[in-house]
Amino acid sequence: MYTDGITDVRPPFGLDQRALNSTISLAAATPGTAESVADRLGEAVTEILPLPERGDDVALVVLRIAG
Repeated sequence: MYTDGITDVRPPFGLDQRALNSTISLAAATPGTAESVADRLGEAVTEILPLPERGDDVALVVLRIAG
């Protein structure tokens, strides 16, 4: 789950749904805890959406579903 602070950003910093799905897939591809996935997502979003360009908050929730 995520807030619109990730997708509702002026070009060229915004992510459309396709780019966001790709970013999430890359962050989740490496095994680890939900916290490590959240950290990778946070780093990826920061690279795409520099802090000075953000006009909205960004929040995300990562759940790990065990077997």
